[in-house]
Amino acid sequence: HPLWQRLGVRLVLGADAQPLKTWGKRLAAVGDIGLFEAPQPTPRVSFVACPTVVKTPQEALRTLAKARGPRVATVEADGVNRPAMKCPAPQATATTKIMGHAPESMTVEVEASGPGWLNVQDLLYPGWKATLDGKAAPMLHANGVGRALQVGSGRHVVVMTFAPTSVRLGLWLSGIGWLVWLMLVCGSLWRIRWAAQLRQRAPPVT
Repeated sequence: HPLWQRLGVRLVLGADAQPLKTWGKRLAAVGDIGLFEAPQPTPRVSFVACPTVVKTPQEALRTLAKARGPRVATVEADGVNRPAMKCPAPQATATTKIMGHAPESMTVEVEASGPGWLNVQDLLYPGWKATLDGKAAPMLHANGVGRALQVGSGRHVVVMTFAPTSVRLGLWLSGIGWLVWLMLVCGSLWRIRWAAQLRQRAPPVT
């Protein structure tokens, strides 16, 4: 399905039926279930000069399914965060390179001939943040599930990190818990020492 390819889907596990056989290459099969590989999925990271701006994930997927071209991207934005889409350089191109990646971070180098959007085929889950050349940069949803970040012409370094509020809150509460435990231990040790000093100062019983 073209939509799968534009979303960067590389592998599909499903019934070993003719539609999947036509869509991709079968890598393995067990009974009626087969593992299929996409012929030409969209790269994990790509550059789009003039994406289509929509308002909902459903509209993004519908637009993507009807669009032509392997790198068409749809960016979701509400009335407040709607980006300026004047598209001054519709023919702009760029090279993108993943410099480093981990489950909680990704670093991408972009060198563009004109302004456009960096499209990342990874989930924009709450807690993901981005910086562009060391400065905080907003990210929007792309293609219904992924990430989009606006970049200018020239060379840029984009760093995306995952730091959800729940994790920060958990670390903060954990720190408080350790502090309270340390205070209780110190208090107990002080009381034991104080009691020992009182026994040493007490007059002997005759």
